Amino acid sequence: MADVREDILARLVTVCAAVPGITAVARNRLDQNLARPAIIILDGVEQLLDAPPLPLRSQAQQIQRMELTPAIIPLIRGNRDGGGADAGSILSLYRSRIVAAVLRDATLADLVGTTGRIRYEGMAVAPPDAEGREYRGEITMVFTYIFRLTDAEVPLALPVRVEYPASGATIVLLAEQYALRVATGPLDSLTVRLPPYVPVGGIVEISFALPVADLVIQDAAGEAIPEAPTQAYGPGSAQQFRYVDTTLGWIFWK
Repeated sequence: MADVREDILARLVTVCAAVPGITAVARNRLDQNLARPAIIILDGVEQLLDAPPLPLRSQAQQIQRMELTPAIIPLIRGNRDGGGADAGSILSLYRSRIVAAVLRDATLADLVGTTGRIRYEGMAVAPPDAEGREYRGEITMVFTYIFRLTDAEVPLALPVRVEYPASGATIVLLAEQYALRVATGPLDSLTVRLPPYVPVGGIVEISFALPVADLVIQDAAGEAIPEAPTQAYGPGSAQQFRYVDTTLGWIFWK
């Protein structure tokens, strides 16, 4: 079943990444090791807006309207002399671009549906850091959409993605792709990017049909996973990676 909240957040990352001038987008990431200008998206708060009276809905198909308020945080650098005038105008520029991109996106409009809406509620600007060169805003946009109890159903099994890469290829796992079979080889080199938007404790397993001499495992942003194996063996070998939390991120599990 569809998870509208997750679909909105995932699409929001895609929309922000396409904003002209933005060089990096990350979700639920607090570190500052991003190129500038950048956008950080925090999942924010989901809360009940309203629901129809009980006699109008069956117990098996309860519906209600929810409001999701993620944090959309543009990050920019100011002048080398610490001046903030240019930073203010640049933040205003990106605020306009981000809001316009979100409000005009057809996929987000479809996700909230005809009974929902997307509204812009403003932007707060935090004081700059001690050096006066890091500026950030926090854009508030509210997404109203229908939630059904059936949306909370979790599939019992996840499909296996099978790839036949050539040496030097990069395989990018998409959201909810947690099992990968590398069916060709032996390979001189291969890069695998783990999926975005993984729940805490989520596991990805990669199975190799044949050896890989130079293996690179990255997160969705393209950063290498610490202590990940640099080779793979086959046939029949597999590696597991677990997403711990927003602080530790991915770790090599076994």
